[in-house]
Amino acid sequence: MDTTSFQITNSGASTAPISIAVGGTDFVGPVSLLSESASGTWQNAAGSTIDNSFYADPANTQGGTTPTDHPGVLQADSGLVTAVGATDSFNFNATSAFSDPNLYSMTLQTVGTLTGGGGQLTGRSQAIVAVNTPEPASLALLGVGLLGLGLVRRNYS
Repeated sequence: MDTTSFQITNSGASTAPISIAVGGTDFVGPVSLLSESASGTWQNAAGSTIDNSFYADPANTQGGTTPTDHPGVLQADSGLVTAVGATDSFNFNATSAFSDPNLYSMTLQTVGTLTGGGGQLTGRSQAIVAVNTPEPASLALLGVGLLGLGLVRRNYS
């Protein structure tokens, strides 16, 4: 699940809050790991802030219906990042253990501030990707295949 490529411009005179949440349900397990990332660029926004959070919910509850709606357990958090200079960027990557054999939900949340006078947040993206756990039958089939290759090699040695 990801959010990408949008631009927010604060044409007002004072700093304005940013609050975004995007959620989805019915992601299919089994899953054992989540990979999270966020990045973006500020322009004319020195002093602006951003904090990216990633949530997963084994109860498969819908999130992102409001900017502060994020059911489940916090998986990763970029922490508060502050823009410095006329242009600046941020980048965050994490991996977290999350195990669920069934359906689950995920929510991406971004909160922060954007300075006034034309401050921009451009190209902000945030993603969370599940690493699916192989089914036991697939692992057994792989094991039998490797065992067979070992026996064939042994017979020809």
